[in-house]
Parts: sequence; C-alpha cells; structure tokens
Amino acid sequence: MHNAKFKRKTKRFVSSMVAIAMATTMLPTIPAFAATGTTTYSYDGYTVDYTVVNEWGSGQSIEVKITNTGEESILNWAFKYDTDGTINGIWNATILENQGDDYLIKNNGWNYEIAPNQSVTFGYTLSDDFSTPDLFELYSNRVDITDGYTASINVTEAWDNGINGEIVITNTSSDNALEAWMLTFDSNFIINNLWDGRLIESRDNHYVISSEMWTNPIPVGSSIVIGFSASIETEVTPEIKNYFLSEVEIEGLEIDWEDPTDTDGDGLPDVYEKNVYNTDHKNPDSDGDNLPDGYEVMTSRTNPALPDSDGNGITDDSEDFDTDGLSNYEEFVLGTNPHLDDSDEDYLKDGEEVNSYGTDPLNPDTDEDTILDSDEVLLGIDPTNPDDGDTPVKQSISEDELRVNRYNEDFKISIELEASNNVKRFIKQGVSKYAGILSDNNAIIGTPINIEYNAGTIIGGTITFRLDDDFVSNAPKYYPELDLGIERYGVFCYDKEIGTMVPVYCEYDTESNCIYVDAKNMGNLILIDYESLMFDLGIEPKIETYAMPRTFSVMSDESTISDTYDIENEDDNQANEVTDYETATYEEIYNIIAGEEYSEEEAVEEEISTFSLRSAEPLTTVEENTMRFVDLALIVDTTGSMGSQIRTIQKELAELIYMLREDNISLYVSIIDYRDITCDGVDSTKVNNNSGVAFYNSVDNITTAIESLRASGGGDTPETAIDGLGAAYNLNFRNSAAKYAFLITDANYKNNNNYGIADMEEMAELLESKNISTSVITSSYYYNYYNGLTALTGGELISMYDDFCEDMYRIISSETPIANVVIANNIVSGYFDEELVKGGDCDTDGDTLTDSDEVDWEYVEKVYDNGEYELYTWKELCEKSHFWFINWADYVDGTSNPLFDSMSNIKVIPATSNPFSADTDNDYYPDNEDSDKLEANAMYIYDSGIDDDDFHNGNPIVEKTSDKYTDGKLIIDNNAGTAKYSFTRRPKEEANFILTPNGRSFYKFDYNNNYCNIEVSYTKWYKNWGEPIYVERQDDGTYLLEQGTEYIISIIGGGNSEFNFTVEQDNWVYAPNGCIQTVETYANTLNPYLATSRYFVSEGMLYATIADIVGTEQDLSDIDNIEKIMDNLGYDREQYIITGEDVGNVVMADAILVVSVYSLGGTIATEGVSAVIATKYSIAGAAGTIGSVVYDVIFTPNINLFNKFMGYLEKLDLEDTFENCQNITGEYNIYCSNCIGIGLQNMWDVWETAPYIRKLDGAANTYSTELIDFTYTEKLRNSFGWK
Repeated sequence: MHNAKFKRKTKRFVSSMVAIAMATTMLPTIPAFAATGTTTYSYDGYTVDYTVVNEWGSGQSIEVKITNTGEESILNWAFKYDTDGTINGIWNATILENQGDDYLIKNNGWNYEIAPNQSVTFGYTLSDDFSTPDLFELYSNRVDITDGYTASINVTEAWDNGINGEIVITNTSSDNALEAWMLTFDSNFIINNLWDGRLIESRDNHYVISSEMWTNPIPVGSSIVIGFSASIETEVTPEIKNYFLSEVEIEGLEIDWEDPTDTDGDGLPDVYEKNVYNTDHKNPDSDGDNLPDGYEVMTSRTNPALPDSDGNGITDDSEDFDTDGLSNYEEFVLGTNPHLDDSDEDYLKDGEEVNSYGTDPLNPDTDEDTILDSDEVLLGIDPTNPDDGDTPVKQSISEDELRVNRYNEDFKISIELEASNNVKRFIKQGVSKYAGILSDNNAIIGTPINIEYNAGTIIGGTITFRLDDDFVSNAPKYYPELDLGIERYGVFCYDKEIGTMVPVYCEYDTESNCIYVDAKNMGNLILIDYESLMFDLGIEPKIETYAMPRTFSVMSDESTISDTYDIENEDDNQANEVTDYETATYEEIYNIIAGEEYSEEEAVEEEISTFSLRSAEPLTTVEENTMRFVDLALIVDTTGSMGSQIRTIQKELAELIYMLREDNISLYVSIIDYRDITCDGVDSTKVNNNSGVAFYNSVDNITTAIESLRASGGGDTPETAIDGLGAAYNLNFRNSAAKYAFLITDANYKNNNNYGIADMEEMAELLESKNISTSVITSSYYYNYYNGLTALTGGELISMYDDFCEDMYRIISSETPIANVVIANNIVSGYFDEELVKGGDCDTDGDTLTDSDEVDWEYVEKVYDNGEYELYTWKELCEKSHFWFINWADYVDGTSNPLFDSMSNIKVIPATSNPFSADTDNDYYPDNEDSDKLEANAMYIYDSGIDDDDFHNGNPIVEKTSDKYTDGKLIIDNNAGTAKYSFTRRPKEEANFILTPNGRSFYKFDYNNNYCNIEVSYTKWYKNWGEPIYVERQDDGTYLLEQGTEYIISIIGGGNSEFNFTVEQDNWVYAPNGCIQTVETYANTLNPYLATSRYFVSEGMLYATIADIVGTEQDLSDIDNIEKIMDNLGYDREQYIITGEDVGNVVMADAILVVSVYSLGGTIATEGVSAVIATKYSIAGAAGTIGSVVYDVIFTPNINLFNKFMGYLEKLDLEDTFENCQNITGEYNIYCSNCIGIGLQNMWDVWETAPYIRKLDGAANTYSTELIDFTYTEKLRNSFGWK
C-alpha cells in the first residue's frame, strides 16, 4: 500500500477531536518486566523467537528471529507488535510506522524473502518499560494491482523458430514502489529460459513470473527488465496479453478505537494514550500534575502530557478555571465541575459551599429540607439544618421585580408577605388562564393576572394594587351621584371550582391610589371597575340602603389586611341625594357635536333635537330582562370630498348614540376614520383617533371621537374603504354582543389596504365570519359597488342624504335580542337561541356542544324533571367559594362590598364553557377540541413540521402532519429553505405557544405588530415546584433552544388589530464541538459543481498554523522583524503598511478568513482589518454589507498567505484537502473541494464566543450539517474517514 495512504489514515486531527466518557478511577502505576531469555510464538505458517539478549538499567538488547514453517515463501514481510518500550536503534529491518508502543517493522529489501524452512533475524535496543510482546501479526498481503504500471516485450534477437527478448515492467504510479511483484500473462510463444526473474508457473502458454532480489522493488517512475529466450512459430509477432500485476502490500496500522483497555485505570483507554495524547498508558498521571490523564482530557480539558497546559506558570491542578474558589485538584477530589462555578445549580459557588457554608456542592439541598442551599443563606436560616424548612421569613417583591406588571399600564402590583422558602424564586406569575372568558367583560381593568406560590407556606401579608394617578383621575363617571374615587375599583379572585369571580376584601389608600388585599388571595386576580360593570349590566346602584364609605384606612406598619373591616350602616330609611341630570341647551348640543358657537335659530334650522349625550337617565336593573348588548363600529370616510357632509354625519351619529342609550342598550362604540392610504399615507386610517382603545362606552369618549372627525386629504376616487373595514374587522368585539359596522362614504373603493385583503369580496367574507352586520351609508350612485358587501353580511344600503340615523337605529334595535341571562364565569349578559333546558339540543354558538352541555349543572340551585331550573344569585354562588370564607367570613350579616351588594340579586348561569362563544378561553382551541375549555392552553407548535433538516440534506421540505391540534398555517418555501408556522392572534391578549425542539437549534419568532412583547421560558423543576427560567434573546433576535426541553412562548400584541406571529428555525446551527458540513450541489456558474466538506479544526490547530507560518517568539517592536514577517506572509509592503501593533491582528484575520469565515456564514472581502473572533451576529452583519457573491468562495487579501497556510496543512498529510485555487475577476476567490473551518472548542482551550455554523449560503445553497459528538467515536471516525 502507498505510504501516504496509510499515513493519512493515522493523522486526521485525532488530538483535537476525541473524548470518551469513562470513569476516572485512579490506579497505581503497573510495572512490567521481561527477563533475559527466549520466548517462542507459533502461528500458521511462521514462528517467532523473541530473545532478550542483554539487559541493563534502562534498556534491553532484543533479537527477533522469523522462521517460515509454510510451503510458500513469505515475501516483503512486515510484522506488527507491541514492544512495550521505545526502539532506539534497529538492524536488518526498518521501522515502517509506530503509534505509541505499537510498531510496524519490515524487511530491508535484501532480506525481503523468507523461503520455506528458512529464517531471517533482526534486532534493536529497547528503552523505557519492558515486557514480553503479546502478539506478532504478519502485515503483508498479496494484492492485485489494476493501474499504475505497464508491461510490454521487446525482441532483441530472432531466428527461424526462436527469439530472445525482454519483458519490461514500468511503475507509472506517483505513490509507492511495487514490492515483491508478480506478473501473470498469456503469450503466443513458449518460454525456454528466464533470467533476472523467477518462473513461478508455466502451463501451455500461461505464465507467472516474479522478482528476484535484485529486481525488487520497482521504484516510482522506474522500470525493470526480465530477459527470456523462447520458441515461436514462423512469421508470428510475439506478444503478451491478459496480463496483470500483483504485489505484496504492507497494511497500515489499524487502530481499534473501541478497545476499552485501560491499563492504568485513569479513565483514558490505552489506545488514546498511545495514539493521541502521547501519555504513559501505565501511569495514571503522566505529567505529574495530580490530575489523572482521563480527567484532564474529558473533564478539566487540560493537556495530560503537560503539567502546565497553558504555560502561565500555574500547574493544571492549581488552576481555578471557573473562579469558584476551588482549585482543579479540589474539584477532582470533590467530583465538581472545574468549568462550572455552581456544579449543583443551587446558586451558590462551589467554593462558597465548601469553604463558607459547609454545604454539599453536589447537592442543591444539603439538609434535604426542601429549601435550596442558596435560599437558606439568603433567608438567614441554616442550610445544614433539616428542621428549619418551614421557617417563615418576611419578604417583599417590588413592582419592578414582578414580571407580571408588564401586562398592565393602568396599575402595578407589589407584594409584602411572611412565608417559608424563597418567594421571589418560585412565585408563578403571568396572564390568568381565564383571561379568555373574562375578556368579554369590559369592566375589567387591564389584563387579569395570575400569581401563585406553592413552594412554601404563606403566614400573612399584603398584595398592593397601585393605580395610575391619571387613570383614576380620568375615569368616566357613569353614576356621578355616587361621587366615587378609587373605591369604585375592587379586586376579585377567579374561583375555577365554582366558575365565577369572587370579591376580595380591600382596603383603600386614597392619597396614593393603592388598594390592599390579603396575600392569601393569591391566584387569578382581577381588578374591576364596579361602576362600569353596573353600567354595562344596566343596574341602578342601591345607594338608598347604605352609604358608600368616603375613605378607607391607610395601612400602618402594625396593621394587617386581616384586621376587622367595619362598615357604618346608615339609617335604612336614609338615602343619599341623587343629583338630577342637567338638560343641555341647543348651543350646548352643537358644541358637543361641532365644537363651535351656534345659535338656537340655526340649531332649529338644522333640525337638531333637544338632547344631551351626557344626560341619560339611570338604567333599569337587569332583573327586568330588557338589557341588550351592542358593539358598534362607525367607519367614516374623512377625505376632502366629505367636507360638506361631516357636520351632518356628526349630528346623525350623536343622535344615534342618544337613541341607543335611551333604548337600554349596553353600547360600545369604535369611531374609525379613513382617508386614502395611497395618497395620505399607510397610517392615515385611525381607530378612535389613535387613542389605543378599541371601543368606548363612556359618553365623553364617544363624543370626543365624533367631534374629532375632520375632512381632508384624499385626492382621487375611489378611496381605500377596505382599509377602514379591515380595521373594523380586527377590533376585539365582545362574544356576547351583537356586532354592527356602518360604512359612511361618498365614493367607491379601491383594493389597497394594510391587511393583505385581496378585494371587497374577501372583506365581506371576513366580516361575515365574525357575524358583523355591515351596512353602507352612501350615495345611491354607489349602491352597486357595495351591494355584495351588505348582502353577504346581512346589512343594508342607506342614503347618506336622508336622516340615516333613523335607519341605523332601526337596524340595531330590531336585530339585537334582549340579553336575558348572565354567565357566572365572566358576569356578561347574553341570550340563547332557544330557551335553556337541561338536556336540550340547542347550540347557540355553533360549536357542536349543546347549550345544556356547556352549563355546569352542579352549581345550579335546582333542576326539575322537565329540565327547567332555578339559578343561584351571583352572591349566593360566591358564598360557596373558599375565597369568600377568607375575605368575608367575619361578617355574620352577610355584608360584603356595598357596590357588589348592588348586584347581589343577579341570577347567574355557571358554565363549563361559554355557550355564546365557540372558543370560550380564546386560546384558539375550539371548545369541541379543547380538553380544558375555561383555561387557556398553549397552542401546540409541531416542531417536526418546521424542521429544515430535509432541505439541508439536499431534499425539498415536505409537509408533515401531527395528530395534535394546532391552528398554525404551515408555510413552506423551498427556494429559501424555510418552513414556518403562522398564527393569527388578537391584540392585547396573551397568546401562549408550546414548543419542544427535536434538536438544539436557533428559532426565530416574528410578528407584524410594532407593540408586541415576547417572552420565552421553561420550567426548572426542583422537588414538587418549578422555577421559571427565561431564555436570553440573541443579538440577532433569535433564541437558542435545547433539544427535548418544553418551552412556553408568550406574546402580547398591542394596538387594536389582529396580528400574525410566525415561528421557524433560523439558518444557523449551534455546534459547541464543531461540525461537518457537506454541500451536495451548487447552483452557480462555477464548473464543475462542487461537493464540499468542511472540517472544523481546533483553536490550537489554528494557532499552530499561524506559528508555523509566522514563527514563534517574534519581536513585534522590531521594524525589520515586522517587515521580515510580512515578506514571509507575502504581503506587498507598499499596499499594506502595517505596524507591529497590527501585525498580529492581520495575521489572525487572514487565518480566520481562510479557515472560518465562509463556513460561519459570510463571504467577506477584507484589506487587513483587525480581527475579531467571529460570532454569529457579527458574521451575519458583515456578510450583509458585501456584494452578491454567491459562489463557494473564501476572500482573503493575500493569496500567498493562503498558499502558505495550505503548505502547513500539507505537512500534516492534508495535501488533498485544498485544491483548485484560482484568481477570478481580479480578486482572490478561492474555491476548493474541501474547506477547513474553525472548530470553536478543543481539548484544552475554549473560545470566548459561541460557535455558530450557517446552513444556507446567499444563493440558497444548502449545507448538510452534521454535529460532532465527542462521545460517539465510531460516528466521528466514519465522518473523518479514519480507519
């Protein structure tokens, strides 16, 4: 076999790629000796006599005799055996190869043959440890050769029937000499005599000839001549045919990397000690640094052959790599991780545990009292005392420390309490899982939140709700006669057992706008505006029974929330005075709708009725079953052509609001004014004057929005009405309300919009899907344009030149049913399509669950045989809750909050799911698919569906399906090599997704909403409770997620419109141990298409390369030396003026460019820029600033440096690694069949930056990426072609 071939097999960066997880048990050094004398080994066909001729203190004289006991000669012999020492001098043989103590010894040429019954003898001196070899293996085999040679004949003399001639054999190969050759051929002559060769076989005209000692071997490029005389028929031209050559090839040393033999018991198998690390396989600590060799390789990542691996003057055992206060030796003894300062992840450094607290650095809870060691230290209790785990400690969590406060702007929460264990660490906080069903209740302030603590016992404490001052000051007054301040707000807990909101006892601080509740009320907390809730339900407060307290006590340091709460009852016959509502004048009316001075006469001429939007009488109670619920979107064209109509529109809309309020309708209104986004800008459509509020129910706010309508802009016809309708479609309508939209315009429409809606037909279908009845108020000239919209959605076409207020009122009043029931879960009214009876088959919300199925009949007071029933009141249902007991048990008369008592007679229907919504909890799992219909569940993301491994293995991505429900739309783009899920979500609601990666990868979470807040977390479990861990966002916005970990992705979108959220794997691989990348095909102009493998090498390998090119111990302050270095690198001094300060950076930059940059995802052109070790973010950024080069190229300013780098690799027998370097278009574009990339970790050095590998180049060509797993040695060997 060719020398280079078997040499290449043994030098494949073994030293930077191997680690095996084995035990690191220390065993004593094992001595082994071989006494003088002879040991005989017998094998099939040969025997070996191994003789120790002489022995002295550190050496032996050895003689080896090989005897051929077979019937055929042993040619080109070579034997492999373990000498158990180092051969210093050898005679009568040659050392062909050795790996540690394994030697391959071959003949010297003149003694290449051992004839039958003959022997050869060779000898050597041996040093180091001595023992008798275990095995002598013959490593010579005859093999046929198919190419690399030629055979021909020359006739030197001829006569009638005879010739003399020569057989010429030429070695045309470029690798190795032909050893012990043998030529087989057929001829048309009969050989009578042969010289300079042996006639092995002669049969008819078939011959086998072989070498003599003097014609062996045939060197590369040389020929040998074998003479012969032969008989041949007259006039026949002599020739040989059917010839082939064989040789006796010596195999290279095979290494059994799976051999677990570990002579010294240091955890590092002998095969690696001998062949990789150059350590002593009989000494567990080869370098004497008190760390076993195996421990250094696998754990401390130091060099087991050097006591001071990094050469800093501190031996490896004395280093403290993780700066935890323990030396590497101490970490070895204790079993802690020398590269992790907190081995047991209990938030105490290993050194602190050992030296300061006496705790176990390998046990996060040393005393097993269920409290982490660090938390016991933090709380001031003993981490070694198992009896103090229940000790209560006063603790506080500020507003800034509670992550849940990011969900609400109008109030912030803080906590002070006395509890066991670390509350800050284990408190569970987030949006309430019941926020979905509660979202229909517009009296709820902000987002319902959930705060739970189960890791310890709460003894007492306070949860503080601090309301924003502006929010309190600007709150609409629905019942001015109550003159309520902060006491109009109450805190509720949602009790999932009984399915309703339960009022919590509150204390109020009117000066700081704070509400205090008992910390035992932790759970799903809701802040409600009582006044708004009563107004929505149409309830007149029962102020005649008892007066509202004006002020509440401010908590002192000594007081607790559990102190008795006394309400001073007034005389039952005494009632507060109710101030009559004022009636507005004509001028006041006009000021409301137009904001201008206006005379009574002008008002009469304009036929303005006498009314005031601010003077509606108190509404009747819900017990009369006359309440109706309407969500109304008014979409007004405010382009310039509408100028003459705006005043009329304001008047008509103001009158409509008055009429609806008089009709006992719970009304929420959104005023949307649009212009032409193609002329006035994409943001010219406004919802409630861009206040950030989707719907108003306050008269003041509705009035302000109507008053703000002004006509301007536009410029052509038609206008972008679809953009206004799209804004309305994306509003967060209440499930229980009747939904209406009125479009007011004097023009037809164009299809341009911000929502990706194709045309008016699609717009109509979307509105119809949400049951939004849409009417159009316009000129009759445009009826045909809007007929399809109104027909599909159930609306009407109305003339804008008549009193269209009457038509709008008629539509709403006639089509809106009376809400005759209140759902206990959210205290929102609704109506059934048919009267509810137990066992009935009516399905009001169309979710395939009957109304009866969605009722929780367990909490219905009475059910009769005929299916009829009697309901509890809301208060009666609340009294069954443990929250009621916590807050109101001391009040024997049943008194609770007086505002709550105003609604005490409301009959409520408890529900297991909302019969008026097909998706009760708004989690996008429809009720008929949802196992928990009230609690919002995280939407499942099918990771296999977005796995791009298919694409990166050269195959198109195909759609994969799962039996788990997901509402995500899978989008595959095989041109870009991406597969992503897209989800549509409502604004101002938390959307949760669950993702369990199949492999470690980067994920991108994108959204088309400027106000989105995203959070990625997982739970780290300890004992029976979990600590939320939040994933850091990468510089480029991606998240690195681990294989098999369940992550929750939480996202809240701002604004008023639905938004899209997408998830996909990004184009990078995280490879801490390096990787192999193969590009199967390239769609570029280079020919032929290239198949490229990238091998990632170690940091040490990179520095060794630079040292070989530049040299070591260079004086960079010496100008002459700098010039010499730059000349050596091949730089043009005139082009590159480089100082000593920069030379190191330049060299490093070019070396990284050569071996790293393109593999890391960028094609970079540079002219001596300072180098920074490439990160994923910096490489991606640099790649984006360069031209559109899409070839498999590496840019470097210096082709000579590249060639020198290649030259160094050739020294390592990697001469086949790079080839085909060319200069294209005047720049140094190097493309090659194999690229070496940079591996960002090796045995004893770790990069400061994380290792990233890009899977896709700029032309969407794919890199098949296989991560290197150091523990999987067979896979590693196969990847690198090791044999």
